[in-house]
Amino acid sequence: MANIIGDVSLTNKTGVFLGSVNLSNLNADANDIVYSPNGFDLSGLALSDGLSSNGSQLSTVGNPNIQLTSNSLYVNDNVNSIQSAVDSVSQADTIFISSGSFGEQVLINDKYNISLISPTCNNATICEILNGVSITGTSELIRLSNLQIKGNCEIKGVGRHNCNNLNVSGSAGTPITFTIGQLSTKYIAFTDCGFNQYVTINVSAQFASVVYFINCNFGNCTINLNNVSPLQVIFSNCAGFNLLPSNLLSTTVGMNVLNDGSEAYCSTSRLLGIKSMLLQDGTNTLDSTNAALTTNGISGFKLVNIPDSYLRFIDAYGQNYAGTGSGNPLVLFTKLSQANLVPNKQAIFQFTFNFNLSGGDDVVTFDLLDDGNVTTLASLNFSVSGGNNTISSAFYFTLPADYTLNYSVRATALTHTLSYDTNMSYSLILNQYP
Repeated sequence: MANIIGDVSLTNKTGVFLGSVNLSNLNADANDIVYSPNGFDLSGLALSDGLSSNGSQLSTVGNPNIQLTSNSLYVNDNVNSIQSAVDSVSQADTIFISSGSFGEQVLINDKYNISLISPTCNNATICEILNGVSITGTSELIRLSNLQIKGNCEIKGVGRHNCNNLNVSGSAGTPITFTIGQLSTKYIAFTDCGFNQYVTINVSAQFASVVYFINCNFGNCTINLNNVSPLQVIFSNCAGFNLLPSNLLSTTVGMNVLNDGSEAYCSTSRLLGIKSMLLQDGTNTLDSTNAALTTNGISGFKLVNIPDSYLRFIDAYGQNYAGTGSGNPLVLFTKLSQANLVPNKQAIFQFTFNFNLSGGDDVVTFDLLDDGNVTTLASLNFSVSGGNNTISSAFYFTLPADYTLNYSVRATALTHTLSYDTNMSYSLILNQYP
């Protein structure tokens, strides 16, 4: 049994004066510590076997490196609980959790700047929390690392949370709902995290910041994005998508790939970083092997062969492609027999046109036409001023089944005349993603 002497002061001989201290009969096991917060004055002290001094600290020879770390708590399986440690910490505290299985639901409520960390074995999680984790209330700057979570989760609170190497795994009998960002006003980041097919990730509509998924593997899970802006959810070098999140609700950076590896994916209108897609210039395929470098999630990168049915392309046409002309309507661009279009999928025609409008202000309609300028696929209206104008926009349309596109772009002024010449440059980019 340990004997503890509290604060002992020898100043002005108050407290207890010990005189000569004989430790020869001290019974200290290999892992025991003789500890004084302010150290010992060991000058002239003869140590018995099993004791060692290091500066002013006295410890057993069996484990001389044992020391107490400030602002740290330790949780051991079958000894104490994670929740009790969370409840007892204030700010700038770290909770170290042992390997094992903890049958509890951990609630982190109204906490600031704390960390929950478990050891890893070859980068694999060896600590599991069976009933989930919730970050709620005014909690801010919470860090979760190296945990396997097998229950419903809520990553909310104020935000500035960082989740690293989480393994979130449900089962057929116990699916998991993983809610992110409800009422949060600051960012939430997930790095090197994994989710399995029994997890449903819900990004809340009541989220006023950004959630980052970096090098994550989604393992065929379900992703529901309810955010308002696509800039609020960013996927960077992720893998394992079951169904691709809507291009209108997320932004992709770098390279991302479907679960089966058959389809490289990038957002249509918010491409950032390296684009994992096949490129064509209308005549020559730049990657004749139909392969693209994609991410393999947390395992790195790999070269993926893309089946013909999943070809995606960029057709880029540069300055003065259409030559000169004038009239009303005015055909600004024509392209015949565009191959490799995937049926029943959305296409996006991004354009920038320079043209001249004579006779004063007017309303100009741009039409995307097919089938010999007969069928209108999409239309856009702009109020423009007389003289030289530049219009940048995009047509969105869904191709029907078994489709090869012959398309043109026509501009029509309500009352005046349109024209362009060789000094007026423009560009067109056609993107399609199955």
